[in-house]
Amino acid sequence: MTRAQLPFWRDTLTIYRRGVTLAPESPFLQSLYGQYLFKAGRTREAANHLQKALELDPDHIESHSLYGMALTSLGRPADALAFHDEAVRLDPDAAEYHCRRGNALLLLGRRPEARTAYEETLRLEPGHPEASFNLANLLVEAGETDAALPLYEAAARARPDVALTWLHWGLACEDLGRRADALAHVERALAIQPGLGPAILAAARLRVDSPAPAPSR
Repeated sequence: MTRAQLPFWRDTLTIYRRGVTLAPESPFLQSLYGQYLFKAGRTREAANHLQKALELDPDHIESHSLYGMALTSLGRPADALAFHDEAVRLDPDAAEYHCRRGNALLLLGRRPEARTAYEETLRLEPGHPEASFNLANLLVEAGETDAALPLYEAAARARPDVALTWLHWGLACEDLGRRADALAHVERALAIQPGLGPAILAAARLRVDSPAPAPSR
């Protein structure tokens, strides 16, 4: 969160806190307040309100998914998975729910299931940036680097300001011997995040390995 965003979040949180105070039995308000607390980085408080929302309405789909996200952020992906499973069961056509479920599975080391979840996300929403990036990483791990490149490209197109996407895309290109592309992508990562250590190391390595330009005449 940037300094410029702080007044917005403070004002929004104040509004929803008042709403929850006036109508504590509203699952919608409990869930909405929990969502904004999560976005503001107040994860434990968010989890409490999302849990309350589910106590009030066990079929509140978004609360299942958001509570799963909060639990994952609190280092409890195994507990989170049940709530992601329920969100997917209640709304199997919501791409975001499959992606969040995939993230919990990935943290649990259940890579084949995570891959399936990301593939389903992309079937429902082609170009989904987070699913594209995470599935690309899994493909690289599995030795399917060629198949990963269009996914990195899709993720970078959707969110061009994410340095890690450009870095991983560059490293994948390096693995395939495409050093000019690799260097270009890594340098793009550094333009976004100049202090990104792995990108600094990769750029130095690629610059050394790249052929020197021909002298001008």
